[in-house]
Amino acid sequence: GAYLIGLRAISFVKVAATIYVVGNGVGAPWTLKDSGIGEMKVGRVVDLIWMFFNAFAPLIISYFRSKNEIPLVIEVSTCAPNYIDTPIEVQPLKKSGGGGSMKYEQVRYEAAASDVI
Repeated sequence: GAYLIGLRAISFVKVAATIYVVGNGVGAPWTLKDSGIGEMKVGRVVDLIWMFFNAFAPLIISYFRSKNEIPLVIEVSTCAPNYIDTPIEVQPLKKSGGGGSMKYEQVRYEAAASDVI
């Protein structure tokens, strides 16, 4: 909860500062002020906080979640293909030239009839 609230807040501030830069070609006046943390400006502090929330915090959170939650098991399977048991598809045509004058339906019917006998 607190992470998401902090992430949304810092992202809002970061996007607002970026929009100002894109629109005016220079940083917003509030980002150029001294932050009171060494020589850093407010814009730099915003960048560092934003980087923490978007780069480092997800790694930390995912590590702790991986140690405390049941892993997700993904199983990929399929039904047995039904064409392997059907000999009709693998029988060659009975006349040369791709079946000659016989239509495919006739070849299929004759093959199916021969299986019944």
